[in-house]
Amino acid sequence: MPLPARIFLTDSILLSQIVSSSRSSTVPPPTRHTSISPGFEPISIICPIISSIALAAYLISMIKHEGVMDTVTYSWSGLGCSFGPLVLMALYYPKTNKYGAVAGILSGGTIAAAWGYLGVTFQDNNVPAMIPGFTVAVLMIYVVSRLTTKKTR
Repeated sequence: MPLPARIFLTDSILLSQIVSSSRSSTVPPPTRHTSISPGFEPISIICPIISSIALAAYLISMIKHEGVMDTVTYSWSGLGCSFGPLVLMALYYPKTNKYGAVAGILSGGTIAAAWGYLGVTFQDNNVPAMIPGFTVAVLMIYVVSRLTTKKTR
């Protein structure tokens, strides 16, 4: 099994465990004022939740005809375009403020999400979404932070 498939499988198992444990822990324990049957166990909630997550994953995989690697790359490019420029600008540009941060997150994420549908090529090669998304996010953080910084005299 290739490494991306193993990572994807591990993430899916971890997600299902987190969702099912958080859902089963929110069910109140039986007290004498409830009408829960005496044989109630949290496992009766966990199994349907895990099954529904597996069914949803199966349906998504049947609809999308991309490989695991393409899906993982698309996801990481969205995260990288949204939060990567913000982290770098917050570290190296002291005038970064919350307005610039929000503008950078929104613009980088939007570019990364829409770039795959545009089909932009350069010399017969597809241009990855990370290049324009990262660039636009850095520019938006810089410009919006400069425009919204209060000037001190």
